[in-house]
Amino acid sequence: MQQKLADTERRCAMLAAQSSSQGTPTPAAAETFISRLLDIVADLYQQEQYSDLKVKVVGEQIHAHKFVLAARSDVWSLSNLASTNELDLSDCKPEVAMAMLRWTYTDELELSEDDAFLIDLMKLANRFQLQLLRERQVEELHTEFFDCTVDGSGVTFAKCITMPHM
Repeated sequence: MQQKLADTERRCAMLAAQSSSQGTPTPAAAETFISRLLDIVADLYQQEQYSDLKVKVVGEQIHAHKFVLAARSDVWSLSNLASTNELDLSDCKPEVAMAMLRWTYTDELELSEDDAFLIDLMKLANRFQLQLLRERQVEELHTEFFDCTVDGSGVTFAKCITMPHM
């Protein structure tokens, strides 16, 4: 169900981009261009082609693309990344860093049921001001029967306890 929601949100984003573009291309032409662009970005995940940045994750270097990161966060704006060739995520757990990077490119999020993973991913999303990732996590957690709230100071998690009916 969450994947269907994500697909619907992606289609809405494409329609919004289409309606705000200069001129009025046919809906099919605009959707095709935007759809292809999103597919190309997703296909660039971990690919050397067009890579202009390395992401240092414990034990390996991942190929990345500044324009993709810049599209997700102002922290990664092209001006902020202009003078660097490496983004150091070696202080993060590899599975958390890779989950964030995968989401950055594909908009797909696979959450572990491990509370530490969820908290670490939320911290990483906060660190790089990835509001959409934080919102997506909260949506995913709500469907997993968690009570989550996002406020200016961060995220509060509280597992719901299901009582059997008497």
